[in-house]
Amino acid sequence: MSVFGETSPQRQRLGRALRDLRHSAGITGTQLAGQLGISQSTVSRFETGQQIPSLAEVETWARTLGADDAAYAGLVELVEAAATEAVAFRRSRVRRGLAGQQQDTAAVEASAGMLRSFNPLGVQGLLQTPAYAQAVYAAAHPGRTDLAAAVAARMARQQVLYAEDKRFHFVLGEPALRWWRGSAEVMLGQLDRLSQMLTLPNATVGILVLDREVPVWNHHGFTVFSDRVGGAEDLVHVETLQTGLNIRNTEDVARYLDAFERLASIAVTGDQARAVLARVAEDLRATR
Repeated sequence: MSVFGETSPQRQRLGRALRDLRHSAGITGTQLAGQLGISQSTVSRFETGQQIPSLAEVETWARTLGADDAAYAGLVELVEAAATEAVAFRRSRVRRGLAGQQQDTAAVEASAGMLRSFNPLGVQGLLQTPAYAQAVYAAAHPGRTDLAAAVAARMARQQVLYAEDKRFHFVLGEPALRWWRGSAEVMLGQLDRLSQMLTLPNATVGILVLDREVPVWNHHGFTVFSDRVGGAEDLVHVETLQTGLNIRNTEDVARYLDAFERLASIAVTGDQARAVLARVAEDLRATR
């Protein structure tokens, strides 16, 4: 199971249930696709857990195949469980290590044509310097011996930023710039890295400054992966210390997208963001 649950047990159970229902009806995937008015590849993605059908699609699937009310209700429960699921990081960390988790994350990032990320208190992984990433890992995973490999894997993830066919939009709070992760030198290096990121043609970096009202929801960070390859659904990922929450429900994803656009609309970008970074760097140098 990957960190983002792209092949999670919930998705696999749903896929098996859909496939078993089709087999019981005695029709092929191609025949069912014709009856449902969808492609055979979509049927295959549903049955292999690569894509989660909507509740409307599941209802049509069940009724077309003659499922009774109990079978239909079971499918609905499976869809709802797969559409918003918690993925425990602990098992992945034991099985693949921190570097393996970063590789899983890189695969999901590579699948998205558009990535939007909000973090009120920290700098997003794709924007971190090695020293900043080392400090973040050391704080979250004291005593682990694979931190260097994890940092290297995180740095390798950043190659995706230079893919011309992808777009990125980052919004971070000014506290992320002022809350030290490591020494003043580490933070100064991170501020310089963010200044460089402002020049990327396919990325926008916005900062929510402390001396302005923020009249929109901003309680926790999240990342939205959109325009994904292979017909994969949009995904919202929320990360806690031990668990990742994956949200694929269409209405919930839309709410996160709306929240992001509201946050982005009041964040400073471009020269204004560069001025904020310079001001924070000046304050940092004054403490040394």
